[in-house]
Amino acid sequence: MEKELCRATIEGNEETLVKLIQEDPPILDRSMATTFGETSLHVASLLGNQQFTIELVKRKPELARELDSRGSSALHLASAKGAHWSMKGRILVMKELLGTESDAALALLHPPGETILHLCVDYCQFEAFKFLVENVDFQDLINIKDSNGNTILDLAVADKQIKTIDYLLDKTNIEVNSVNVYGQTAMDILVQS
Repeated sequence: MEKELCRATIEGNEETLVKLIQEDPPILDRSMATTFGETSLHVASLLGNQQFTIELVKRKPELARELDSRGSSALHLASAKGAHWSMKGRILVMKELLGTESDAALALLHPPGETILHLCVDYCQFEAFKFLVENVDFQDLINIKDSNGNTILDLAVADKQIKTIDYLLDKTNIEVNSVNVYGQTAMDILVQS
């Protein structure tokens, strides 16, 4: 049955998901115990199976709380790495996941210090970034530094993400003179790049 669930997750087959849950109600509980901590919700979020992801959240909301071995929730994956999402679909799924487990957005990843906002910038997901900043209270996390001491502003500057930089400067209380482990500010990074 677990193989069928895996196949249904990869294919985004909601009909098979419903059938499997009817035949074996605890199947989603067993799917939570994998080597890397990835649930069906993690996989569906990563692959961009929008309706399947929403169906999983409705049937087993606690899946939204589960973190994989890197400390990523399904929300982290949907906002940063969802391979085949349309922007509208990504935002719809993020709303569903935030509505189910809003604290998942505040979880720090491994390596230490990296946040969901770092992921959005790392993967050039401006709309997801903007949606999160507008819908989650990140006041305590906006200036968090990753393992190299970089804030999200440093990362956006290094990658020349102009919309993200403008948004950070206009809409947040980002610390512009923060120094990373190399003694550089965002301006230093800009000059070097």
